[in-house]
Amino acid sequence: MPRTGSEFGRNVNSIFKGYQQLAFHVGRKLVSLEFPRHQKKVPMKNIRIRQLKAYQATVSTGSVTAAADLLSVTQPAVSRALATLEANLGFQLFDRRGRHLVHSERGRRFYRLIETTLTGLDELSDIVEDIRLERSSPLRVSAIGPLLFSELVPTALARFQAGHPTLRLDVSWVDRLDIEDWIVNRKSDVGLTLMPVEHPLLEAREFVSVNAVAVLPKNHALAAKSEIGPSDLRDESIIIPNRRIRLRQLADKCMLEAKYPLPIAIETSTAVTSCHLVAAGLGIGISDPFSASGICQDRIVVRPWHPSITMSYAAIWLKSRSLSEHSAELIDILLDIVGGDAGA
Repeated sequence: MPRTGSEFGRNVNSIFKGYQQLAFHVGRKLVSLEFPRHQKKVPMKNIRIRQLKAYQATVSTGSVTAAADLLSVTQPAVSRALATLEANLGFQLFDRRGRHLVHSERGRRFYRLIETTLTGLDELSDIVEDIRLERSSPLRVSAIGPLLFSELVPTALARFQAGHPTLRLDVSWVDRLDIEDWIVNRKSDVGLTLMPVEHPLLEAREFVSVNAVAVLPKNHALAAKSEIGPSDLRDESIIIPNRRIRLRQLADKCMLEAKYPLPIAIETSTAVTSCHLVAAGLGIGISDPFSASGICQDRIVVRPWHPSITMSYAAIWLKSRSLSEHSAELIDILLDIVGGDAGA
């Protein structure tokens, strides 16, 4: 549906509510930023949007010159805006190292607090344009890498878009450790992630459960086996995500119960990376099937892992906001695709 005046009001109110919260964040966080307790809160009236935009552009581009080009203003104008903002805040956002600016520790902490508000300000022109042209609100979807890089989510998005050819999609790849906060901060309407979902402000709807797989180089001797288990890996080089990743935690538990140590040769940040390294012949990987499906099947062999390691995936959204019709439709499409595959 096209944006209405009331929806515009809600969106703009949300953005400016965030802008007003800067006063709360800047003032309240002064103590945590190690300022004297007697220092007063920063007057919000002294902070201008153009100063924040200059700061945002400098952070995103890495230099004042590039920020000036991005904003179509002069370099001295950006420098003055940054200097004024720092003076108003009472701390340096950047450390000056010769002709280079390096984001200071306090600056990084400040930026994390206001990033959502700055993003909202960026979206304001899009909101106005959508209303002027009577366009529907875009559907904002965030997904973890394994889902986004597999066939499942792109296929679901293609089917959804076929039914809504004029609707814009905003699709983001977000790390599993960040996606819950991403939804809570309203950066996306719906998130697709690995369970469990722990944030109390989120609602979750499971759409698929799968079992982990072993991923082998194409001509590996173990490719002749119908399934792979812990005892098969005693003399192999294992490639697996690090302990921050849920799959690794489940794999460690599996190996512990089987009383076989995991002979790890390479740790990675994602299962997708592990699968690429397997394809290059560096070892055997333990992966979710989605990550493995994104690799050319001429380079790898995928076998079931036994004993099974089950992983469930869910759509998440804010409890305080009703699931939109478009979000609900996308979830239904995912369920239909998974159900169709299961019945094939």
